[in-house]
Amino acid sequence: MSILNAEPEQLRAYELAARIDFDKPRLHRHLDRLEARGMIRRRQTDDKPRGITVELEPDGRAAILAARPARGRHIREAIVQALTPEELEAFTHASEKILAHLRSLER
Repeated sequence: MSILNAEPEQLRAYELAARIDFDKPRLHRHLDRLEARGMIRRRQTDDKPRGITVELEPDGRAAILAARPARGRHIREAIVQALTPEELEAFTHASEKILAHLRSLER
């Protein structure tokens, strides 16, 4: 759901599947559960008869916001606290480099 939260409006189902590396059946099982809980909404696209877009519902956005403090705490416990300041600096540098490379691949 975080990927959907980062998108301006909606994302096509096939794009979402590619970003999270899910095959089509797995993605649709997850979307079924999220939709049943009122977290997302699926809509037919206008330009393709079988095309589907996925967008967050207000409850989905609220769930993401509610999870942020716990997620930040988990990251600190799992990664940050395990590293020395020097290791954390190297980790940060490597992470930034990897993110820049990944962004260049999306273009």
